[in-house]
Amino acid sequence: MRAEHSLHSRFFWAIGIIVGLLVTSFAVALALFVDVLEEELLARVVRTELQEMPGNADAGSVDHTPHAEGLRRWTVPATDSRGLPAPLRRMPEGVREITWDDGSDVFAGKLVANGHIHAIVADIQDVERLEQRLLRIGVGTALAALLLSILFAAWLSRTALRPISTLVEELGTLDPASPRPLLVADLQTGEARLIAEAVDRYQDRITRMLEREKSLTDDISHQLRTPASVITTASELIIDDPTVVGLARERVERIARAARRMASVVETLLFLGRDDSVNVPVAVDMRAVVNDTVELYLPVAHAKAIELHGECDSEQWVIAPPGTLAIVLQNLIENAISFTDRGSVRVVIEPGRMTVEDTGVGLSDVDRDRIFERGYRGDASHGSGLGLDLVRRVCDRVGWRVSAHQRLSGGTRFEVILTPLAIA
Repeated sequence: MRAEHSLHSRFFWAIGIIVGLLVTSFAVALALFVDVLEEELLARVVRTELQEMPGNADAGSVDHTPHAEGLRRWTVPATDSRGLPAPLRRMPEGVREITWDDGSDVFAGKLVANGHIHAIVADIQDVERLEQRLLRIGVGTALAALLLSILFAAWLSRTALRPISTLVEELGTLDPASPRPLLVADLQTGEARLIAEAVDRYQDRITRMLEREKSLTDDISHQLRTPASVITTASELIIDDPTVVGLARERVERIARAARRMASVVETLLFLGRDDSVNVPVAVDMRAVVNDTVELYLPVAHAKAIELHGECDSEQWVIAPPGTLAIVLQNLIENAISFTDRGSVRVVIEPGRMTVEDTGVGLSDVDRDRIFERGYRGDASHGSGLGLDLVRRVCDRVGWRVSAHQRLSGGTRFEVILTPLAIA
């Protein structure tokens, strides 16, 4: 995985690398310059002295004393070179750097003219010491420049990116519920002001979107809850009338179930649309929710000759926003009944766990991977592909984990794990 770096570190390292390359290039160039300068100066001195030696020899002025500090000269007959040191005898004509008998490096020149061999040697030890001194000065200067450049890069990165840092800090304090302008007078750079203006425009769009969403949830709460409650109450009153029997009673019961189902869907949408400050968790009696939900879907199960029952031997409680457990359980039971043609649907409540098992068609590998995707419908599905997506979204909202498994004996098992903090 590629590591992430802040703008400060990127800016700092960019300047550091550039300065490091420049300093390194300067140090290498200085070393080459000193080396070339040394060779050129010594070669010029030796060549000049060597060119003067034949004239001096012709004039009878053969002097073996150094003409300049650090120089040694020899003039011997061309027929007898024994008067020259061994390194000079082996050396061809010309000017070059050679190794002396003691292992030291010297700069030497050799010229054959007028029946004589003229040789000159310049001791370069002092020059090399000077060269090393110059190199130390150059390297020290380069390192000092590099250190100062790193400090300058650190200061410059903080200074140049301060508006961006201020902007990031301000972004971290923004609240969509109470928007405020991000563009402040402290943002003096053009880039930071452009970002702030873009964020302010985005905030404005989010605010309008939240207002529309709030209006929608308020409309759903007012415009749909009331009719659903009226339909449910009226249908229950009709069901209680003993004179309503036969086909009429079945139709009224269907209306009552549809009304309760619509009320559940409304509660689900409201729950998902509200913020957490409205969805205040309360202690929920899981056994009561299971019994009520099973009773709600018993007529649907009996219509398909499916056995539906709940198992919750002991009293179980969960801390959750009101209606969430019922929303999850209703969608899982409805899904199980929908995919079961014969057999049973069983709801089991255990400490920290709720399972819904059926003897239906089961799951394929593809279904198991995609079953909670919004709008996904398997080959055997006749629904909209929204029910299990609602289950997943509600579970994600309250911190529960929902999963689907293939039963060995056939059918499907949906399992909801309640987080430890949610267990009462």
